Amino acid sequence: MPHLTRLLSNTREFADLLAAAGPSGRAGHARLTGLSGTQKAYALAALAEAEGGLVLMTFNQQEADRLAADMSAILGGSLKVYEFPFKDLLPYEEASAPSDLVAKRIEAMSGLARKQPGVYVLAARSAAYRLMPPDRFEASHIVLSSGGSTDPIAAVKALARLGYERTDRCEGEGQVSFKGGVLDVIPPGYDMGIRAEFFGDDIESLRRFDPDTQRSVGRMETAVVPPAREMCLSAKELEEGAAGISKALEEASGKDYLSGRAGAKGSLYEHLAGRVGRHLEMFAGSGMFDNDEQYIGYFFRRPYSILDYAEGMLLVVDEPDRAHNSLVGFDRDASEAYVSFAEQGLVLPGNMGAHLGAGYVDLVSQNMRRVEMSAAPFREDDGPSGVAEVMMSMREPSFKSADLGNLIKEVDKLRRKGFAVVAAASTEDRAARLHAAFLDAGTPVQKQPWDGLEPAAGTVKVSVAGISSGFISNSAKLAVLTDNEFFGTAKKKKSYKQIAEGAKISSYRDLTPGDYVVHVNHGIGRYLDMRPMEALGVTRDYLVVQYAGDGMIYVPTDQVAMLQKYIGGEDASPKLNKLGGTEWIKARRRAGKAVREIAEELVRLYAARLAARAYACGPDSPWQADFEDKFPYDETYDQLEAVNAVKADLERDHPMERLVCGDVGFGKTEVALRAAFKMAAEGKQSAVLAPTTILSYQHYNTFKERFEGFPMRVELLSRLTKPEDEKLILRDISNGMVDVVVGTHRLLSKDVKFKDLGFLVIDEEQRFGVEQKEKLKAMRTDVHVLTLTATPIPRTMHMAMVGARDMSLIGTPPENRFPVRTYVTEHDDRMVREAILREVDRGGQVFYVHNRVRSINRVAEELAGLVPEARIGVAHGQMNEDRLEGIIMSFLRHDFDVLVCTTIIEAGMDMPNVNTLIVNDAERFGLAQLYQLRGRVGRSSRVAYAYLTYKRDNVLSEAADKRLAAIREFSTLGSGYKIAMRDLEIRGAGNLLGREQSGNITSVGFEMYSSMLEEAVRELKGVKPPEEKLAVSIDVPFDAYIPSSYIADQSEKIEAYRKINAASSPEEAADLAEEFADRFGRMPPEVSNLIAVAELKAMARQANICSLSLENDDYSGMQVMALRFAPMMQLPLDESIRVARLFGNRILIPRTATSPLMVRYKDLEPAALIGILRSLLVQLKDSYLRLSAFMDELEAGHGLGEAIKAAMPKEAQAGGTKGVRKDDGGGAEKGSVAKAVKEAKGAQGATKAQEPVKAPYNKKLKLAQLDRGRKKD
Repeated sequence: MPHLTRLLSNTREFADLLAAAGPSGRAGHARLTGLSGTQKAYALAALAEAEGGLVLMTFNQQEADRLAADMSAILGGSLKVYEFPFKDLLPYEEASAPSDLVAKRIEAMSGLARKQPGVYVLAARSAAYRLMPPDRFEASHIVLSSGGSTDPIAAVKALARLGYERTDRCEGEGQVSFKGGVLDVIPPGYDMGIRAEFFGDDIESLRRFDPDTQRSVGRMETAVVPPAREMCLSAKELEEGAAGISKALEEASGKDYLSGRAGAKGSLYEHLAGRVGRHLEMFAGSGMFDNDEQYIGYFFRRPYSILDYAEGMLLVVDEPDRAHNSLVGFDRDASEAYVSFAEQGLVLPGNMGAHLGAGYVDLVSQNMRRVEMSAAPFREDDGPSGVAEVMMSMREPSFKSADLGNLIKEVDKLRRKGFAVVAAASTEDRAARLHAAFLDAGTPVQKQPWDGLEPAAGTVKVSVAGISSGFISNSAKLAVLTDNEFFGTAKKKKSYKQIAEGAKISSYRDLTPGDYVVHVNHGIGRYLDMRPMEALGVTRDYLVVQYAGDGMIYVPTDQVAMLQKYIGGEDASPKLNKLGGTEWIKARRRAGKAVREIAEELVRLYAARLAARAYACGPDSPWQADFEDKFPYDETYDQLEAVNAVKADLERDHPMERLVCGDVGFGKTEVALRAAFKMAAEGKQSAVLAPTTILSYQHYNTFKERFEGFPMRVELLSRLTKPEDEKLILRDISNGMVDVVVGTHRLLSKDVKFKDLGFLVIDEEQRFGVEQKEKLKAMRTDVHVLTLTATPIPRTMHMAMVGARDMSLIGTPPENRFPVRTYVTEHDDRMVREAILREVDRGGQVFYVHNRVRSINRVAEELAGLVPEARIGVAHGQMNEDRLEGIIMSFLRHDFDVLVCTTIIEAGMDMPNVNTLIVNDAERFGLAQLYQLRGRVGRSSRVAYAYLTYKRDNVLSEAADKRLAAIREFSTLGSGYKIAMRDLEIRGAGNLLGREQSGNITSVGFEMYSSMLEEAVRELKGVKPPEEKLAVSIDVPFDAYIPSSYIADQSEKIEAYRKINAASSPEEAADLAEEFADRFGRMPPEVSNLIAVAELKAMARQANICSLSLENDDYSGMQVMALRFAPMMQLPLDESIRVARLFGNRILIPRTATSPLMVRYKDLEPAALIGILRSLLVQLKDSYLRLSAFMDELEAGHGLGEAIKAAMPKEAQAGGTKGVRKDDGGGAEKGSVAKAVKEAKGAQGATKAQEPVKAPYNKKLKLAQLDRGRKKD
């Protein structure tokens, strides 16, 4: 933000600092004191702009994150801020760092190695991590240029050596794919991928693409692709390094300490040799493995730190004493870890891995131009003498947000003193509120965008910037005030990745050979594969489905919608149906009967809701806006949608019955809070009901905290409430003095009497018993009811329930404060001990998941022996409820540090102090279970860790290996939500409909059950079903399919067929042609033909043609393509004849009104035939439109002449067209077929129509009347 920093750069102190630090390129050393917090960030931003960039090293990662965020906000777009976070791995751990952390590190390394201007921020410990030489890292970048030349196969192989994973579909960071001449790559940290389209070795175009849609979004001239890992080795380096490792292993055999035993596995040396040998095999194979940097010293003899990458740049060391102490502590930790690993035969003697000592960091930093920065003055004996020390004077604002009016008065004082005042709000809404408040107070104010902000003496400027706190600089005459001063807290930005609602069952991307499927007509079968098959000389793709007794059907790809992926029980394999049997018919009949009963109940509830009456709230009060503004985060789109829907319900005079669904942390409670506040502001009481004491206690604390500062009272009724307090609370509830009461089923007791209950919130209703549910039914007759659930609800079930129960889905993931750092590794006692102690040392707590009740106490005892410093508790589902609840409450109170438990970890509970999760035997868990377990940690501003461990030397199954690899990559919640959604769909259905329905769901599959329910509800409510599109079948005399050479991956190919089949207009077919060419390269003729067939199908539907089939004409004996009209939609015979004659002798003249139009095709190439069919269908559609116009004119009361004029062909309306014979049959335009053929020869698939047209006029009776009328004439 040059204009903001310029005010400081013009001061005497800043000039002194620049003079002391020395000009760029010359050694210099200065000290800067007097600044703290955001003041440091402001001074550093000004210094970075003056220098063109700098490196900032601070004392810990939290401070690095905070300073980076503030500098990024202050600088805006003027300088990029890079982060080089600490890789918190044990020195010899066989685990990978989280992908987001690696991406930031690589981005910073790449920027420094390529001398990119910017601010590079790191914690001191990050500087002690050994890296490959900067020149070698820079040489590992691959440059792609539009119009340039490179071998794409060689490029893919090079990218694989740089750590990129070769995939069929490139949709995640660190992936590369190559198909059809199109190379896709997504570098670490990139939101958009890079797409290079090759013709031979030439790059014809270079584009960005969206990994979600896979579509290109913009062109590029040049792209620099960095490595996907920090250590990239050439073949020579691999060979020499491996030789060095082997030599070191051989020399280790003479070490006395390695001759001891390592249990049943032989000597320590044998154990070491096995471990190192396995690593050497991986180096020889793929050339890399997780955390292979532990051997970096054998590949690159000279050590390099990230500071070596910053040669020539200014280094700023924040709080140098604390930074040095951090480095010394890191040395101690690394040395202790090395000794521990060495004693157990896990590391080569003398190999300190990727660790560099504090001495090396000090040595490198002392040879750089540097500024040491400290809030307090430096001591005289601290460091070399003669170092210039500059004191900058800034201060924190002394006023806060207790009263906005008084705060504006303080701002006016500063303005009158000649200060430039900048009010930096974190959101547009808050900026608008501040702007309005200043105007109301009569203060001159301007609202400006941050990048265009121009602060000036004696002015107030309002803008949007996420600066953490304010500061005042007397020398710069600048006051920057933020949310912290105006509102007491800043809105925290959330890093969302908007995702489609999890993996819809009707999506075929996950259909793989061996999956169970449901065919609408034949029932449950097993999908085998997709095969190209030839029939009558034409090749098409077919999906092969196996049934009981070796039954087999071949489903054409244009009928893929007849198949649904089977979702039934979680682990149950369904019984295959028999082709031609009655089993499937009976199963559908049984499910249909059950569905009907449920639908009747849903419709009955719907009618009862409409008849009942409840209190209708008015519009939001001013308090409501204040209350909602205190929510510390930006609301997500679907969270706001849910809030607005609930408010709209509360403002109606019949009872709300709404279900809000979303995972823990997605923001459901905030929806309930705002609704309860709205009711309380109108004098209505609210009850919040939770299924357990713990959950009610947590809800109580949340409501109490959010309602603080408003004259409203929140109380708790549960077993935690003292008897004497309970008596007073009951009395005050009955006389209306309590606005919100939170509790368990205790709220349903007879002695709880509300004076004026208007709103009921029920959390996880399905967990209440039958008796409690009956009481709830009685309570909800005339009050608004909001139900919250964390169970994912499928879209199809949502559609079925709409109307009977309103539903809001909150599908956006929660704030990604710090992604959970996930490590997948062999179980190792040392690692477990280190992980637990690391968490306990920072005051946190640990979940240790062992999912076997029989051995859980033994595991807890072993853990107590391994980590005697930690207090350990045990919890599992076979304990009685009171004891389990007591243990959980003790854990919440931090009475112990580690909870050894099964998967009963409370799904809805919020435990922000638990930030380490260790899962034992992780290979035994499903992907959704692992995802749900990991979601229990990472709910605070601390970095959270998840260790998914499997038994040492255990050979994982392929499925388990894939699950563990996937969960490690899902470092953000959004990545895993769709998988959790898919795995939990059947559980969601059970919770909504009751377990008694699970048998019916299993018998027909979830998707079919849901659609049957939706249809039954619609029928009972008297809602007309959506109008079905005309089914069109097409047979073509040429190949139209997707060859495996074009799209190799079967699931990708099925998805492509699904899109083609879904194309409902020529425009959509044309868009598909563009997408395929964009994603997969030039289309071969078979694919062009396939998309053209999709276009013809859409055009046929608009022209009321139901089939295009290959036949022999009985009359002429010719081979023809017959176009048949939909039933009762024939054109009048003379109109059909007129259209046929337009094409000369290419179309046989129809003999009756019901005769098909027959196109002779034998002598035509595919492109020519496609061109003629397009022209014919356009003519037929035009005929229907003209007949519609004729009827519209008559209906409007216009004369017959006007109607006839409206129905005439355009050429006739214009007074005739050259080349058209004016006889009674209309004639044929000379050369029209040749013209169509000529146009068709150049076609590559579908072409866009000039403009969309309305559907034809489909009134059968009127067409028949028109036909009769013409015969009379």
